Amino acid sequence: IAELPGVSENEIKIKISGDILNLAASNKDRKYAKEILLPAKAKAETMKTTYKNGILEITLEKLG
Repeated sequence: IAELPGVSENEIKIKISGDILNLAASNKDRKYAKEILLPAKAKAETMKTTYKNGILEITLEKLG
């Protein structure tokens, strides 16, 4: 779960590489970037996201 106030959903970029999740978002006034170490490698194709009122929730399945 990440708080991204003032950013629209189409300005959010999520990339998964093994057990690292990279989250970036920006608009003309704000920029956010975060690299998150996941507890295990994740299947990128199983990623589900919801974004409502500035709150982003990402759900992933573990690999293996």
